[in-house]
Amino acid sequence: MMNFKSAFFVPTAVIAVLMLASHSHAAPNFVISGGYEDFFATILDVSKAPGKWKNEGATLQPDHVEATFVNKAGGKAVIVLKHPDSDGPNDGKTERFMLQVKAGGKPANTLAKYLLARIKTHEDGFQWIAVRAKPAEDTKSTSVLPLDSQPPNKLAEPSWDLGSQTAVDNYKKAIEAIGDKETAAGLAAKLAKDSPMAAASVYRRLGEFDQAVAVLEKASGARNQRLDQELALSYLMANKIAEAEKLIGADICAKANLFLRGLAEGRAADVQRVWQGIVGKTKELPRCAHFLQVKTAYALKDADALELAAQTAVKQLGEDEDLLFLWGSFYFADFFEKVSLGKATKPWGILVRKNPRYPGLLGAYGAAEEQSGQLVAKRVYDLLLAWEKDKSDIVSGYLAGMGMHYLGLFERSIPALLAAYREVPEEPRIGMYLAMAYYFSGQQEPAQKVLDEINHMAYQEPDIAYCRSTVWRYVDREKSTAELALFLKYMDEPDRFCFDPAKMANAKRDYEALKKGETPKVRYPHDQVEVPNK
Repeated sequence: MMNFKSAFFVPTAVIAVLMLASHSHAAPNFVISGGYEDFFATILDVSKAPGKWKNEGATLQPDHVEATFVNKAGGKAVIVLKHPDSDGPNDGKTERFMLQVKAGGKPANTLAKYLLARIKTHEDGFQWIAVRAKPAEDTKSTSVLPLDSQPPNKLAEPSWDLGSQTAVDNYKKAIEAIGDKETAAGLAAKLAKDSPMAAASVYRRLGEFDQAVAVLEKASGARNQRLDQELALSYLMANKIAEAEKLIGADICAKANLFLRGLAEGRAADVQRVWQGIVGKTKELPRCAHFLQVKTAYALKDADALELAAQTAVKQLGEDEDLLFLWGSFYFADFFEKVSLGKATKPWGILVRKNPRYPGLLGAYGAAEEQSGQLVAKRVYDLLLAWEKDKSDIVSGYLAGMGMHYLGLFERSIPALLAAYREVPEEPRIGMYLAMAYYFSGQQEPAQKVLDEINHMAYQEPDIAYCRSTVWRYVDREKSTAELALFLKYMDEPDRFCFDPAKMANAKRDYEALKKGETPKVRYPHDQVEVPNK
């Protein structure tokens, strides 16, 4: 058996959470997924190669394999197998691999030719996986929302068995053409031979579940857990439960987790139909099943079904934090409807009192309270009084400080906001309100200091860049311009949520003025009076 070393061999579990950036123009990275150890042992077998070579072992990296060989004469060869589109020296290429002779001279080149011929006879059993490039440093999120609480449409798309840029392009075109069944199916057919998992996903999105099954059943190459999972999902969506259970067992959570993929692929109604056939009228369900039922109603945009599923789950699970967040998120998604936002504050109000540090909660909860019209003056003062009586009540303190911001009581809001900021520094909106309270009360340096402290979260929360542009507007126009450009850049990305569309228009107008050397006026948020340029 060949000795494999793995400094960083990308396993199936890691591959599954690396998404293809369908909106990115950057070329994807091609990596090796798990399950190919036997394949590489076969193609790197040099026992019959001229020169009496012996394989000393191979190191598997995400994007290449490096193998070391020795012969009886004491010679040593090091040969690297990479994706055929890789940069660097090309010492031989097949459809799916490029070889680079790293060491060994002419004998190694002769051995490489032998390996090329061997690879050509076996490479149909291998496929690269396309993953997106790592994000830039300024795109790192500082808080991670638990998977259970993420909306069904936010489930990370797996990386697919797309071994070339052409395959990547065809998959992207197929997804974009889902509304045109004939076109999408035609592209899936092109993908089927070399990229069966990607092709099956397209067929499932089209509702062609039997076709997805057929493609995966015909798939050549090494069987691995990932391929079995894709086939099991296709069986489930085709309502072939017994066939799926042969691959994943009878565990209900294994099925529920795969059905989440069905939701992400846009087949919520099919998931609901098949799932009901599985669980029937079972009264006691595990946590995973309750979350699937809530997310299915979420995906169907069925508020009545979601309320029933969420309330049933609470009865069995108690006030589960992820459940409460997911429940509120359904209503928060309809951000410009006050009634819907008011409904979001109900489960979130319970959660925020239990755990104000739940990722992303406090800022979103405050926005829902304010935008739904609940932070009226009387309540703001009541919240302030509650915080003054109990300084550990950071929720009341934050809401009071936020409410006073919109009442124009900037200086008075600072103590409560500062206390909340110290307790939950990872929540960017607290820092933004505190910084702007300093700024609007004439305290430039403290405002800049807070914005510098939270600037690492600007990609996660682009309003930070907007605030920075505002605070530096009168003291450093060049910096103000750069920050506003950053805000517009981030907000131009797909799937960005904008709290206030009018802000975008103002930002674009101010940016054009700044580029011309002008200094657009800053205005107070509560009465739109100009902030003096001191």
